[in-house]
Amino acid sequence: METKIVNLRTLKEINNASINEDLNRNLNWKFFQTDLMSEMNERTDVCWRGMKTNVALIPLMIHEHKSGVKCEPHVRCQVFTDNCLKGLITLDVPMDLFHSLIGVETYREKLREVA
Repeated sequence: METKIVNLRTLKEINNASINEDLNRNLNWKFFQTDLMSEMNERTDVCWRGMKTNVALIPLMIHEHKSGVKCEPHVRCQVFTDNCLKGLITLDVPMDLFHSLIGVETYREKLREVA
């Protein structure tokens, strides 16, 4: 599975879908956004762009349980924030939603088009 690139607006929608499906791993959005903004604003090598800030969703595994009960497969992802936040941040993403996201190669192609 390919790494996906999403902005924070999309990540928030994905997180809401994860919560709505009662998946195990999701973000406390208020803390996540506040901590990420604070960490990024302290650094000079990354740029905080509000809800347009991009992060990577790195697929770790296909997961098929929630609260110990077998369920529809979903993708457990690492939310990669350019090492701004310490620790492994994971998010369970519904399978169809994960596959609908833009992959890193497509994202790079789009960047080349506007450069």
